[in-house]
Amino acid sequence: QYGNLESFYTNVNDVIKTIKNYGKNLIIMACIPATIKNEKDFPIHMEDIHNVLRNVSCENKIPFISVYNLFIDYCSNKGIQIDTLLPDGLHPNDEGYKVMFQLISNAMGIALKRPGATW
Repeated sequence: QYGNLESFYTNVNDVIKTIKNYGKNLIIMACIPATIKNEKDFPIHMEDIHNVLRNVSCENKIPFISVYNLFIDYCSNKGIQIDTLLPDGLHPNDEGYKVMFQLISNAMGIALKRPGATW
């Protein structure tokens, strides 16, 4: 059994409230998409998880980074098939992790060294 979105929402919301009660700052990030082949047999999809996390972040006034949308946009803009970055259909390969790092760093306003920079 894979649960349902309502129980996922409740569980995530409970965890967020507990962490906030400890006075900790949070950023919620939605995961990258999985391959269509990987998701077709499951009742809950990565975009559903994304939307729950977005809703929880809005309701709790927590910053949200949609790595899901950023990854899709990046691949589309670069002409990269998403599945080529997901060798097992779910987890990224080294290039996929590099893309994620760059997207998350950019979304958080963190400057990265330019290619070829030696300083």
